[in-house]
Amino acid sequence: MRKNVLNFSLLLITVFLVLSLVGCGSDDTNTTNTGVPENTEEEIQNVQPEEGYSLFVSTDEKLSFVYNNDWTSQDGSSQQAVQIFISPDTVSQFCYAIETLPTVFTTTQYADIAKGQLKAGYTEIDFVKDETIKIGPHDGYQLQYDLLIGEQPVRLRQSFVVKDKVAYLFLYTTTPDRFDNYVDVADKMLDSVRIK
Repeated sequence: MRKNVLNFSLLLITVFLVLSLVGCGSDDTNTTNTGVPENTEEEIQNVQPEEGYSLFVSTDEKLSFVYNNDWTSQDGSSQQAVQIFISPDTVSQFCYAIETLPTVFTTTQYADIAKGQLKAGYTEIDFVKDETIKIGPHDGYQLQYDLLIGEQPVRLRQSFVVKDKVAYLFLYTTTPDRFDNYVDVADKMLDSVRIK
């Protein structure tokens, strides 16, 4: 069996960098919604996955999305993530994390901070994508980049939505040569995200 080249600690180095936003910004206590539509509890729990997919629902984080039945799901709380989904080849992974922010950020402001931290943390980072997107019905942002972790080339697609003082982060990680193998699955997971 091929050794998993992307162990969880390497995968989540990037998530940890982004989650270190706590302490940034002002003490603004404004909790105005930042343009993210709310889904009702019913909308979160009643998404109908297509054949070959199941619905993941987190009532704690008030979100849901579909995932491929061929992927293994495991608790990610010991690695700074909430839940991790591992592809059949064990190299590609999709995870999500939640960050409570010290102040209200727009999704674009959050993206700018994330890019700055990534550039500071990795001298040889190549941004392939840097754009606003839709994550389900929500306005989001996506960064896709290549970097080296040790001598291992890694491709990451980091997508996020900021709602009030909470950032919802979704990370698809693999090697550049395997990126296309599961990018459609990762896209389907993102497209199905519903946040209350």
